Parts: sequence; C-alpha cells; structure tokens
Amino acid sequence: MVANFSITARFPHLYESWLWYGHTVTNGDSLEPFASDVGFCGGLLSSPVLCDKDAWCLEISPEKQIQFLSMNPVYLEELLFAWKVGADALIEGLDEIEVTEVVVKDRKNVCEGQ
Repeated sequence: MVANFSITARFPHLYESWLWYGHTVTNGDSLEPFASDVGFCGGLLSSPVLCDKDAWCLEISPEKQIQFLSMNPVYLEELLFAWKVGADALIEGLDEIEVTEVVVKDRKNVCEGQ
C-alpha cells in the first residue's frame, strides 16, 4: 500500500472544512501502515522546519493568503497519542528528536510503549 496524502489537499473542498497545524490524517479509512517496510499509518500537519519562516505564507492579495504546512508521517501509537493528549504534545516529542519534512522511514517512534 502506498501513502496517499493527495486527498489532504482536496479535503477542504470536498468537506467544506479546513485543515491546520496539528490536524492529523489517516491512511484512508485504515490505520494500517502505508507499506510493509514502514510503520507509518498517518500524518500530522505542522510547521515546516527546513525553510525560512517567511516562506510559510504566500500573500495572494490583502484578503487571501496561502499557508504552507509540512506533513510528517506518524506511527499508530503517535496518532493515537495525538488524538488522546493533543497534537501539541506529539509535536513536542517529534521536535525533541528533530523530525523534519524529510521522511526517515525508520525514525524513532516517540510514543512506542505508551
């Protein structure tokens, strides 16, 4: 199975809603890993780390801005932790191990054993 976050970009249009910092997405309707060689089964929207803060927002007009967020893949335990405790607590844990937008398929699971 391949991660398909393309629905995330269409989510606000399909559901007349919005996505923002700290929101989580799953692997479709499943909590199964994206592939047999990775444990990630969802994603977490957070602030980009690898670009200047000035690049986080594009002003189209005084009334319209586009905000850029990063999508960080997360393990099942991390996803459940974010749902239970809150995304900010998970983001703190990910920051402690210096997670960036670069996907490291065998990175440490900050909620393993919790």
